[in-house]
Amino acid sequence: MGLVGEGHITTRNSIFDAKPFRWSDIGGFTAQKKRFDALNILAGQNGLTDGWIVPVYGPQGRVAMASFGVPQISGLMVNQMANELQELSQLAHLRLCQITPYLFELEKPLSRRETQIIAWAAKGKSNSEIGLILDISEYSIDSYLRRAFAKLGVNDRTSAAVKAISMDLIRI
Repeated sequence: MGLVGEGHITTRNSIFDAKPFRWSDIGGFTAQKKRFDALNILAGQNGLTDGWIVPVYGPQGRVAMASFGVPQISGLMVNQMANELQELSQLAHLRLCQITPYLFELEKPLSRRETQIIAWAAKGKSNSEIGLILDISEYSIDSYLRRAFAKLGVNDRTSAAVKAISMDLIRI
C-alpha cells in the first residue's frame, strides 16, 4: 500500500539494511512528498503518530515487510521495541513460509539446460555467447529461453533472471 508497496523505499532503506526504520523517516528519502504527506495525515486521523517498518526474510528469496502503527503512547518508538517487533515478525514470516511453500513453486520445474541458460542470461550473456559456452546453436538457446519464460510466467530474459534468482533457482 502507498509508498511502502512501491518498493523503492523499502528496498533501499530496510531490505538491504536489514533493520527496522520509522514511518516518519520515509519523508527524508522519498521524492513523492505529496503522497507521503497524504499517508501521514491519514495515519494521524486514525490515531497513529508513527510506526515501524520491519524487514523479514525467508527461504527462496521470500522477503517481506511488516508494518506496525504506533498510537500516541511514549516509549513505543525506542529501538528495543523495533528489535522485538523484528524478532516476532521474522518468526511469523518463517512459519508462513513453512505452511505455504507452494506459493513459490513452479507448476513445471525448469530443466537443467533451461536453468543453465537463464543463469548465463542473468550474467548478461547474449544467445550467441551462451551458444558458444554450452556448445549448442543460437536456435536451441532461443527455444530453451522461450520454454523457461513460459514456465516462469515472464516475457523477457531480464524478468526471467530476476524471478529465477528470487526463487533461488539460480545464483550469480
